[in-house]
Amino acid sequence: AQFYRRFNQQLSGRNTSTAKALQPPIPKVVTLRNLGVGENLMLSDKNPPFEIKSSPVKPQLPLICHIPHSSTIVPNHVRNTFLISNSDLDKQILTMTDHFTDELFDEVKELGGLMFVNRVSRLVFDPERFLNDSDEPMSAYGMGAVYLKTKNELFLRDVKEYTKEREKIIEEFFNPYLLKIENEIEGLLRKFGKCFIVDGHSFPLIPFPYENAKLIRPDICLGYDSYHGPKEILDSLTDIIKGQGLSVSHNIPFSGSYVPGKFYRKNLKVKSLMIEINRGTYMDERTGTKGPRFEKIKKITSKIINEITQHL
Repeated sequence: AQFYRRFNQQLSGRNTSTAKALQPPIPKVVTLRNLGVGENLMLSDKNPPFEIKSSPVKPQLPLICHIPHSSTIVPNHVRNTFLISNSDLDKQILTMTDHFTDELFDEVKELGGLMFVNRVSRLVFDPERFLNDSDEPMSAYGMGAVYLKTKNELFLRDVKEYTKEREKIIEEFFNPYLLKIENEIEGLLRKFGKCFIVDGHSFPLIPFPYENAKLIRPDICLGYDSYHGPKEILDSLTDIIKGQGLSVSHNIPFSGSYVPGKFYRKNLKVKSLMIEINRGTYMDERTGTKGPRFEKIKKITSKIINEITQHL
């Protein structure tokens, strides 16, 4: 299956052929991250790579919020395949994680929607990439569904072992994750005849090396496409965000929104909207901790979610 997912409007075009030299592989050490997000726990092979949260009391809505990049967890057996040092891994997780997005968007659950949360770091696998590298633009930077490189072009995994390791990750994490979220969307379609996907993300104040630094980086970016985009509510959402004193853009610097390939451009009853929140508005990116405006940004996010539910 393939996905229509968030994508930087204009990649930097940086030449990736001059990757930095690496230090030798480090010993096999278990180091789990806990940068203020979630629990410092280990996933076993039998535990699913996702968590589904819903309200035990609220009537269900045809709404699902996908949170793919909030986890800082790297299971032991995956960590052992990484080449980078513990220090470099800490830095990668600090900068690559969409910190606290599982909290910022949890109004979805409180209102009766489903929260579908990736339980492992995107360094393990990225559920919003195209499965086939030939279809995935970010694979040119070594960052397809299973990352070969880090954001600054260090090799995350051994090139010689990559194909084999990628197959294992796809089988253990990517495929069951995809099957489950497809089943959840199908369930909402059967029950309500429609489904709205909120694609919850955050982005750093400073662009990554492969991103176009010339593009604006607003407080909030709304991403969508012409087929699945909820055109009827874009103006009202924009007004809400501006009314709270925040800047907002549409499809810049990121465009599109997550729709599993099973439904992509095949079912108009599936709507999808990406909501990208600038990390500089709610956290300290140097430490990975919440900032003084966290609760304010969470309330604004809740207002956005509430507006969406009024049109379901």
